[in-house]
Amino acid sequence: MKFLITYGNQNYQKAKERLILEAHQTQQFDVIKAYGPEDLPPQITSNPLFMCEKGGGYWIWKSYIIHDMLSQIKENDIIIYVDAGCNLYPTDQWNHYFAIMQKYDLLAFRINCINKRFIKKDVIEYFTPNNGETWKHFYQIAGGILFVKKTDFSLNFTLNWKELSSSNLVADVPPERLANENKGFIGHRHDQAILTGLIYQHMSTHKIKIIWNDFESLRPGQAIHASRISDHGKRSSDIQQPFKQMIKACFVLPLRSLRQLFWELVNKYSRSI
Repeated sequence: MKFLITYGNQNYQKAKERLILEAHQTQQFDVIKAYGPEDLPPQITSNPLFMCEKGGGYWIWKSYIIHDMLSQIKENDIIIYVDAGCNLYPTDQWNHYFAIMQKYDLLAFRINCINKRFIKKDVIEYFTPNNGETWKHFYQIAGGILFVKKTDFSLNFTLNWKELSSSNLVADVPPERLANENKGFIGHRHDQAILTGLIYQHMSTHKIKIIWNDFESLRPGQAIHASRISDHGKRSSDIQQPFKQMIKACFVLPLRSLRQLFWELVNKYSRSI
């Protein structure tokens, strides 16, 4: 079975309702569930991090709801987590994603963000013993869309994500410590930073598939568009023209993939000596 889940607080109530309607229209899911703050346990709602307005509490609820749903479903069932601000479309791209899930436990999506620019130094250093010195040069993993198949591996993975997301590793960098961050640091990406660290930590298991995202810009044939719609408006309206789509597919993404491969090879070599 396929389960689509999302989450929204009072700022995303209408967005949740819209996403649920769009999910039904795709005819891809057996169960569709929208979580809210009322579904969270005291261990989440009493955490001081949950009081932060950003992300409805630094997004610490995200790993909880994914792990919670995993704990309830049957072995090999699939969860699709999608941010409430996304749009869903009834396209054949869903079949492509689900075909990947026949072979892997997790399907994650790379985005054009370098880790050292969007993950604070504390988190970079936390994962360095497992991920290697150069993982800070890798591309980041999107936290807003994730496919997870229920297995022992994914249960342990999401449990670890949940535990780390409830720590200060997700919190913003205090202003007085910004000068200590890596050169070029722009801003911390909270739960997404933790997810990225864990994804790269477990890449050697061959249970995770990473592909380039196809949801940041709107184009025909997409299953998901990260339009970032809240009840107060829309933060993304990037419509990608056919020429730009071709340039991205033929040149930009291959070059980014080569860059990623270069740093992975450097990482592998440096850890072997």
